[in-house]
Amino acid sequence: MALMKDTTSSDAETKAALNRDRAIYESGANQATICKLFESGLDHAVNVVQIQNQIQSRNIKYQQILAAWEKHKREALPLADLVTSDHEFLSAKFEHHVKKDSESNLLIKKLYEKETKKQEIEKWIKREEIN
Repeated sequence: MALMKDTTSSDAETKAALNRDRAIYESGANQATICKLFESGLDHAVNVVQIQNQIQSRNIKYQQILAAWEKHKREALPLADLVTSDHEFLSAKFEHHVKKDSESNLLIKKLYEKETKKQEIEKWIKREEIN
C-alpha cells in the first residue's frame, strides 16, 4: 500500500510540475527560463527535445517582432515582456505589415510621379523637335 501511495503522490507532483512548466511556457517565457526549470529538476521525465522544439518554433514568431523593433531602433525587450500572447504577436505583425504596405505604396506613388514627369518631358521634347 505504501508503494502505491508514493507512486500516486509522485504522479500528482509530476502533473503539478508539468502544469507549472506548461503555464510558464504558454505565458511566453523565454528559453532560458525553461532551461532553468529543466536544470533544477522540474522536468519530471518530460521529453526535453520536444519542449525545446516547441520553444524554437514559438521563438520564430518572437524573432520576427524583435527584428521589427531593432529595425526601428527601439530598445529590444525580453521575449516574455515583448510578447505575452499570440494576440499581441498578431497585432504587432499586422501593424508591421501595414507600415510596410504604406511604405511600399509611397514608393510606388513616387515612382509613378517620376515616370509621369519623364513622359511629360519627352512629350515637350518631341513637340519642340516638330516645331
